[in-house]
Amino acid sequence: MARTAADKLQAAGYTKVGPVTTSPDQTAQTTTVYYDTGSQPAAADVAKTLGLSSTAIAPMDANIRTLGQNALVVVVLGADQAQ
Repeated sequence: MARTAADKLQAAGYTKVGPVTTSPDQTAQTTTVYYDTGSQPAAADVAKTLGLSSTAIAPMDANIRTLGQNALVVVVLGADQAQ
C-alpha cells in the first residue's frame, strides 16, 4: 500500500517521497494527509494526487511529526486504501 502511494506521488513529480515505512499503529481506517505549519496547500495537492477529498487533510501533531521524520507533509494510509 505505502509503496503504491509513494510511486503515485513520484509519478506526479514529487521528488522527496520517503521514508516509506509501515506505521506502528495499523488501526487507521481512513487515509489522512497531515501538514505542518504553512504546508496546507502542499497537503491539499498530495491529497488530490492520491484521489482523496479535502476532508482527508489535517494539521500535524507531535506523534505524526516524529513518524514522518519532520517532513512538512505526512501521509498515513488507512484501511480504505487496501481496497
